[in-house]
Amino acid sequence: MRRRRQRSRASGGAVVAEEAFDLFLDALANTLGVIMFIALMIVLFSSPPAEAPRADEPSPTLDPSEAREVALLLEQAAMLEQTLAQAPREGDPELRRRAEALDAQLRALRDSMAEVLEQTAADSDAITQANQARQRAMAAAAAIEAQRQRLERRIASLPVTSSFVRVSRFRQDARTPVLLLLSGGRLERADPAPGETRIIPGARDPRPITSIDDARALIRTLLRDAAPSTHRLEVGVWSDSFGEYKLIERLLVDLGFDINPLPLPAGAALEAGTSGIQ
Repeated sequence: MRRRRQRSRASGGAVVAEEAFDLFLDALANTLGVIMFIALMIVLFSSPPAEAPRADEPSPTLDPSEAREVALLLEQAAMLEQTLAQAPREGDPELRRRAEALDAQLRALRDSMAEVLEQTAADSDAITQANQARQRAMAAAAAIEAQRQRLERRIASLPVTSSFVRVSRFRQDARTPVLLLLSGGRLERADPAPGETRIIPGARDPRPITSIDDARALIRTLLRDAAPSTHRLEVGVWSDSFGEYKLIERLLVDLGFDINPLPLPAGAALEAGTSGIQ
């Protein structure tokens, strides 16, 4: 434009036609550029979109190891889809039957387990009660044993002036005599037959004496038909049973009986007329 103005100033009106021609060329060039731009835009926007990569083809941007892994996963997915397509719509009847049977067994096992737990709890309660009763019985037995030991110590601590308590008896005593035999730690009652003059212990169901309770129960049995007012006691005591005699002696005295002890050596027989036997 500056050149055109210079030429127009230099040549005057002769350059007017050339300047008009330049303007025409400018307008033509601008118009052509606009048309080409519009054509380019039409080509770009009207071209079909690029085809998306197929799902079964690995992306070309993956490395070989990743591509193999993707292909393996796609194959596994295809196999699972095929297995799923072959499966029955409502499930396998055999599998459903087995599942129902297993479910029934599970319910039965749960019920059985609940019963076992209930029975175990009941047994535990019963065992607890039995243990408590056992402890109470043991405590009572211990108390009885302690009382027995105290009584035995008390009896042992009583003053003794001789080996026997001998109650004087006269020949004219009219009370019925009762003969007891104490030999080998066993006590028995002897009822001599008419004319019997020699008595040997151990032939009339003797019973052992191991404690004061045994002695008390045995005396009650042997003297159940005797009374101090109507009977007197003759007690044959052999030398191997002096300790047991001291145990029953106090019981007989406490019951009110008159006692005539007859000490004898071990192995000897009780003879008639010995030590005042009538």
